[in-house]
Amino acid sequence: MQDIFVLKEKLLAIEKENEKMKPLEKQTLIESNEIYKKFLEMSSGKLGSPVPQESDWKSLFALVKLYYPVFYTELQSRNILSDLEWKVCMLVRLKFASGKILLLFGKSSSIVSNAKKSANKKLFGIDNAASLYKNMLKI
Repeated sequence: MQDIFVLKEKLLAIEKENEKMKPLEKQTLIESNEIYKKFLEMSSGKLGSPVPQESDWKSLFALVKLYYPVFYTELQSRNILSDLEWKVCMLVRLKFASGKILLLFGKSSSIVSNAKKSANKKLFGIDNAASLYKNMLKI
């Protein structure tokens, strides 16, 4: 039990350090992460590209939580987003373009745009998709 406590304390310390990093440094570390690279590959549009599995999403969420713990915790604590909106927010925060997000879900552009718009409305009271990333930077 003490091992779990020690690991949680170490993770918290890492998260705090990551919050202090410069944005460019943080983005470079994120882009070198294997799960980020895997999502990039899955969103490449290549014929036969796999779709993310639940384990992939969990790893991606862990990546967001590691580098953006305040953002992650704030969104999680509000508990108002659908599964699709949550996933879209994580991808948007990691700077995935709309076209890549579309390929990851295999859905129409309007469904992804509507998920962005709905998340923006629920989180920030703004009824459009375009400002979601900018608004999330405020968290």
